Amino acid sequence: MIYTPLSIFKDDIRKAVIYLNHPISLPETLFKRLWKDAYPVAFVDGFANHIYRNINYRNNYFPHFLTGDFDSIQLGVLEFYRSVKNVSVIETPDQEETDFTKCVRIIISSIKENNKKVDVLVAAQMSGGRFDHEMGLIKTLYEAKKLTNIPLLLVSECSVTFLLDEGEHTINANTGYEAQHVGLIPVGQPCQVTTTGLQWNLENGTLSFDDIVSSSNRLSHEIVHVKCNRPLLFTMEYKNDMIN
Repeated sequence: MIYTPLSIFKDDIRKAVIYLNHPISLPETLFKRLWKDAYPVAFVDGFANHIYRNINYRNNYFPHFLTGDFDSIQLGVLEFYRSVKNVSVIETPDQEETDFTKCVRIIISSIKENNKKVDVLVAAQMSGGRFDHEMGLIKTLYEAKKLTNIPLLLVSECSVTFLLDEGEHTINANTGYEAQHVGLIPVGQPCQVTTTGLQWNLENGTLSFDDIVSSSNRLSHEIVHVKCNRPLLFTMEYKNDMIN
């Protein structure tokens, strides 16, 4: 499969955006860049608190969906969005899945029902915070593969992370937003990997948490090729000072 992950920051990409719950709000430039021309847009649970506190945001940025089990959103904020005509407030109390996974299901359903063409699903969140929460986000990258063929990218204030299926992939790193660092992370089981286009390439090497993990690798070319025999996380740093 061919990926151009950092094209999400360009104007011509057709994207749906999920803003994930986190104690710290996103940088303003990142929030606005992802918002631009996105459809549909969803706020997950307590993320709405951040938007509501900023009166300019509150009155100008309305999501299509507000979802979650609503254990983090403030009651007044929830009631505000329930009063907004074009915001669909959907409570998802099922604890068998994360709020993120449940929101992905809602977004995919909306795309199908409205016959929208979407190139990529983008989920925005600040890095850090509770480690179990971070792992839950990674789990949703795996779950999303069962739900849709649309790529799902997890975007933080400094990097973009996505899941490569078993097979051969081309990753375009030529948008101008790319910084130096990339990582190839085997989650759950060892993975045989061959790469080109990186400073430290692998030739049918084994990545695993009890052997080698390719963290802090670097781009050496604008085109990266990855062949893997199991799902593999790929993460890449971007130049956040270029986001405007």
